[in-house]
Amino acid sequence: TEPQMLKILKHFGESNTEERTVPQQLLAIPCVDCVDGLAHHAATGVNSGLRELAKQLRDDIQVGLRVAHLKHVTKELGEDVVKQEDYFCLASVHLPFDWEAIEEVDGEESLRRKDLWNQIDLCITATGEGQPEHSGPVETARVVLGEHCGLEVSDELWRSEVQTRLRGHLNLQSLPLRLKDQMGAEVFPLLLPSDAAVTSIKGVLCFGEAPDAWYLTQDTAPAGTAPTARAKEAPALESSPAKAKTVRDWEAEQEDEFGDLPPIPAPWIRVKSRKDGKVYYWNKETQKASFKLPTEEPPPAMAPPVEPLNSSGLPPGWTQHVSKSNGKIYYFHEATNHSQYFYPKIK
Repeated sequence: TEPQMLKILKHFGESNTEERTVPQQLLAIPCVDCVDGLAHHAATGVNSGLRELAKQLRDDIQVGLRVAHLKHVTKELGEDVVKQEDYFCLASVHLPFDWEAIEEVDGEESLRRKDLWNQIDLCITATGEGQPEHSGPVETARVVLGEHCGLEVSDELWRSEVQTRLRGHLNLQSLPLRLKDQMGAEVFPLLLPSDAAVTSIKGVLCFGEAPDAWYLTQDTAPAGTAPTARAKEAPALESSPAKAKTVRDWEAEQEDEFGDLPPIPAPWIRVKSRKDGKVYYWNKETQKASFKLPTEEPPPAMAPPVEPLNSSGLPPGWTQHVSKSNGKIYYFHEATNHSQYFYPKIK
């Protein structure tokens, strides 16, 4: 939705017009224009300073704007996508490699940088190659989304069941869960629900499922749920179909609504389910809901023993690394082949 895109663009920041980065810029393109209107949005949306930088990077050829790669992918998304008036596609802008970058690699990769990626290209949100430590294409997609764009999407929203339900809600049954572009690379079209909870953790913008969200457990949305509902500043916690309340609303009403109940530890608050009026608990830090009464953490002396940290101060099995593409720190767990930007917790 538009509010989500504004958050993403603000988080990504201004384009770097001094040196080549990956990506150089992000563009929010209305779904209604994501096929036939790409050239117009590229012409009007790409920073003029990037055009000058692109010419400096490859001053031996004529450099212009090119939308062919993204247009091929958006055509594969299905005809229903262009009917989504209140939704956007997140595209990225890539500049050509300079001669130093071309000559630092050999063989086919050098030719690709010289003869293929030599224009200002409008591409999908994030692209990257799989690494041996990745468990598969989905893991690669999540890693490059974090490395290149500083974005993280929760495990629940990546689930194929959730994505299928969101597609049905928006009448996007023709939108594939995965496809291949013209070069054979796998692409994962990911839908963000309009009520997704948004948090920022250590420089990464994180999108998670809303508490009590219908798409986590149901195939169809409750009656009266608008397919094109706009995202709010805080996740909506509805007490009834007639009125939606945000986390801030429920915080303000804790004493009035639940003052006669025993206190619960921070950062938990009580919320009433919009389905049946039952009270559940919402953790403002983890963005998770629970029907189990939260309790205070036991004192350190009473806590169960945990494995000692390794020499780097991380839980056992975790190692710290620096991304070669963006210089950000990430953490890798060898036993599970899992990587993440968040500092791992001791279990």
